[in-house]
Amino acid sequence: WDDLVTELADLGLELMLKPGFKPDALVPYTNRESYAKMVPFLTYPADEYVVHGCDCDNYAKKASADAAFRYKVEGCLQVWGDTPLGYHAWA
Repeated sequence: WDDLVTELADLGLELMLKPGFKPDALVPYTNRESYAKMVPFLTYPADEYVVHGCDCDNYAKKASADAAFRYKVEGCLQVWGDTPLGYHAWA
């Protein structure tokens, strides 16, 4: 976790978590090849945004939760924050 915090800081991203807070003691993750197989199932149609009024925060939560429930991978974390184009969230 500390490595991830450092990596994000190096990219100029500031965590919204309090210092020293860790979401879980154990965060199961996987490799790039496995994530590449998961991504198509964690990409949702844009009509959910229109029909249900979902926004990027909802999509990020859904992808993160689906990765944990379907694939037992909790390392698909949500990212919320400001980008050069404005606020955005993703997983």
